Amino acid sequence: MAAIDYDRGCIIRIEPTTGMDVVMYRREPGIYYTGTGREVPEALAKRAGFDTDAHARARAKREKLAQFAQLLDREEADDHASLSAKPKDVVYEAEGFKVISLGGGRHAVEDIDANVLTGKGKFVTREVAIKLVDEMVEGERARLAKLAEKAAKPKPAPGA
Repeated sequence: MAAIDYDRGCIIRIEPTTGMDVVMYRREPGIYYTGTGREVPEALAKRAGFDTDAHARARAKREKLAQFAQLLDREEADDHASLSAKPKDVVYEAEGFKVISLGGGRHAVEDIDANVLTGKGKFVTREVAIKLVDEMVEGERARLAKLAEKAAKPKPAPGA
C-alpha cells in the first residue's frame, strides 16, 4: 500500500470524530483513501464532508466514457486491421506510396513499407490522399538527391 501522492491533485477532508484525513484524487472522483493510501468507505467520506452522491455520479460518468473510448479504440483497430487484411483497391500509386480506396469516399495512404500514413481512424478524400502521396514522393526524391550529392562529393585525402 502506497502513501498518497499529493502531487496528483487531491482534496483532503478531516473526519470530525476521529480527526483522520480522508483524501480523494481529483481524477478519481468517488474513491476515497486514508492518508496512507488505504481505501475508506463512502460513509466515512460523507462524514468527512465529501459530496459522495455527486462524486458517485462523476465516477459513473468517467467509467462510461472510458468504456466508450475503449469501444472507439477497438473500432479503429478493426478499421486498420480490415485495411491490411482486405485486397487493396489502389486508386493511385507513385514510387511505392499508395492511395487505397476504402469505399464511401474514404481513402487511406500507405507508404513504401505498407504502413498507413493517415492518422489512426482518420480517413481522407481521394484528392487529399493524392496530394499527400505527391508531397511524400517529392520529399523522398529530395532526400535521395541529397544523399546522392553527398556520395558524389570527392572525399579529401587523409592528411591533405
